[in-house]
Amino acid sequence: VLLNMRNAHVNECKCRGVSRSDDGGETWTAIRYDAALVSPVCEAALAQIGERLYFSNPASTKSRENLTVRVSDDGGSTWIAKTLLVQGGSVWGGYSSLVPAELGQVGSGLGGVLYERYSSGKQAISFSAFPLDFDKL
Repeated sequence: VLLNMRNAHVNECKCRGVSRSDDGGETWTAIRYDAALVSPVCEAALAQIGERLYFSNPASTKSRENLTVRVSDDGGSTWIAKTLLVQGGSVWGGYSSLVPAELGQVGSGLGGVLYERYSSGKQAISFSAFPLDFDKL
């Protein structure tokens, strides 16, 4: 079991905290901070899709900007690639949830992110699809 948690920025990292359990959650490793997963104080998402682990969050240390999806082939020990879904500026993406395929398109090779979006003074819930193999494109 992998626990990925937001960090209140009480240390230098401004990144996500990670702990693992090899016994179904009975015991946990000490929290370590993953410098690859920069984050404002905000929710993020993890999803195992096939043999790969995907992570989405606003990849910024200061605000909910640069909504990014990352991929890991080793259960979240390292993150081999990332793709930017929503850039910062006047548009931002915050809380997110990952799904294994674009709605109704199972087997399409796509993943999806449902996320809160702010643009032009309006808030909305948005959906973006991304290729699951974006690291190979």
